Amino acid sequence: MATHPTPRGGDAVSKQSWRVGIDVGGTFTDRAALAEDGRVEAQKVLSTPSDQGEGVVHSLTDLDGPATRIVHGTTIVTNLLLERTGARVVLCATEGATDLLELRRQDRASLYDLTVHHPAPLVPRDRVVGVPERRTPHGVERPLTAEGIRVTVRAVLALQPEIVVIALLHAYADDAHERALAEALRAANADLEVVTSSDVLPEIREYERTATASAEGYARPTVLRYLERLTGRLAAAGHPAPAVMTSGGGMRPASSAARHAASLALSGPAGGVVGAAAVMRAVGTRDALTIDIGGTSADAGLILGGCLLYTSPSPRD
Repeated sequence: MATHPTPRGGDAVSKQSWRVGIDVGGTFTDRAALAEDGRVEAQKVLSTPSDQGEGVVHSLTDLDGPATRIVHGTTIVTNLLLERTGARVVLCATEGATDLLELRRQDRASLYDLTVHHPAPLVPRDRVVGVPERRTPHGVERPLTAEGIRVTVRAVLALQPEIVVIALLHAYADDAHERALAEALRAANADLEVVTSSDVLPEIREYERTATASAEGYARPTVLRYLERLTGRLAAAGHPAPAVMTSGGGMRPASSAARHAASLALSGPAGGVVGAAAVMRAVGTRDALTIDIGGTSADAGLILGGCLLYTSPSPRD
């Protein structure tokens, strides 16, 4: 579906630059574009699940001028988390704390139904490597030695990872052990991508930090490849690199978003809530429940008093 203005006086509409928003869902890719003169055009095309970038570029072909800014909402991370199609991750965790992803917060999947179980962790237990080190809230209790690093690197490489995640106890306070191990892994294999929890989420609470870093590792290779290909395709068509909507409702340049994959987990749904809030402000409404139904998932958001409700990925209470 596309909407086009009727030229005044029969003259052709002159080419102008456009600011474009593109949202990719499981079934459709939607494009809304705003021209310099205030014209608005919308286009809906079928999504291309095997490579979402094809649908993104195709949605721009009807524009009668260049795009000067593109903002992109994507479900690529949402889908790979739901469908479990992410990277082969090896997790390095402090010896004695290698079961964090299984233990979670020791809460039940369903309080009264003992047959319901949590989804399996993104990193299975046989791809978690114990690191001979330990830091407590009061300092280093067990130093990470050169021999400990050597043994850990050998164990990690034997598991043939696509990407390695390092999440050691209390690294939010002191990431020296994480950095030392990361440097050793990169030295052993220059092509190996390494993620540290202190870079992804340097905040207190071990499970949340480990789970978020694992999600980053699980999604990053796919997101990196996708955004690199998309940026190249857009450049070939004369368009700029996109900014990508994050789960918090903000935007990151494509180059930054590619290395903050976990922050894109709710990219598409967040854009829907932010857009709904903007419409509400325009019509003078302050409270709403938003529902965004796509081809793969359905997402709900709550707006109260004109403010978006959000949660922290690492609660401190």
